[in-house]
Amino acid sequence: MKKEQESAEKQKKKCCPKWLKIVGVIVIAIVLVFGIPILINESYKANCGYVTMWSASDMLAFYGAILAAILAGIGVYVSIWYSNKNYREDVRARILPFITVTTLERKAATNVSALLREQVEGKSAPENVENKPNVQQEEKRLDRIYFIIDSNGIKAQSTLNKYQQTVSDLNGIASYTTTEGTDMLHRVDYFSIPLEVENVGNGTAVNLRIGFNYADDKKSHEFLTPTMLNQKQTIYINIFSTENPENIHGEYLLEFFYEDIHRNKYTQQFPVTMEKDEKGQEIQSIELVGEQKRI
Repeated sequence: MKKEQESAEKQKKKCCPKWLKIVGVIVIAIVLVFGIPILINESYKANCGYVTMWSASDMLAFYGAILAAILAGIGVYVSIWYSNKNYREDVRARILPFITVTTLERKAATNVSALLREQVEGKSAPENVENKPNVQQEEKRLDRIYFIIDSNGIKAQSTLNKYQQTVSDLNGIASYTTTEGTDMLHRVDYFSIPLEVENVGNGTAVNLRIGFNYADDKKSHEFLTPTMLNQKQTIYINIFSTENPENIHGEYLLEFFYEDIHRNKYTQQFPVTMEKDEKGQEIQSIELVGEQKRI
């Protein structure tokens, strides 16, 4: 039903373009101001049609009074409409959410000697899990999102898996077991873009939907379950990948769709680029000026 209404509105806009409405208003104004007085004057000059008891000047004065009253009424209506519009915009501005994205500085140092010693001496003993229940459940507010890019596409997770977390913690170093059963360390190509998302506007971002998708495939864009983002509240987002960088070069979009408490809808998009620079080095960049658009 909603899609049918939207398509009907689009067809209506196509049938009545803005310039055609402006031309229509101008034509009506010319007819009212010049056309009808000329018609009255010519009718009296020809002395034909309905015979009145008053002269052409009286008729023109009467018509002028009626036209002035109509224009005065239109002026009052436009003034009231404009005042109400300004009031609504002022109210909307007082509850307007606004999303900002800030990159976080990441520093990491890896002690390879300590890692090698750990491999030789063996891993620490597992913690005692005898008293832990068979099923563990945790419920909490959405405050951390990882967008993982791999050969299968993009997926969202609340945490990194064990391998991804190890690569992140050790700044690109991971271990693997050889066919002889020996644990070895190796370097992994990875990147991590940590971001802090904050609502710096004047009101709550209602039904906030967050998505990270390929920029050139808007039909298949996917978003997380809607949530609320209160004023000054933050969400941690990390765009992470251990895939070969050349396989994921391209343009991406970090997108936010949300409403204010009066159901006005907004969108903000932050383009993300992954490419090689002139020196052949891999770079990942994000445009932090996310223009807010009302939809």
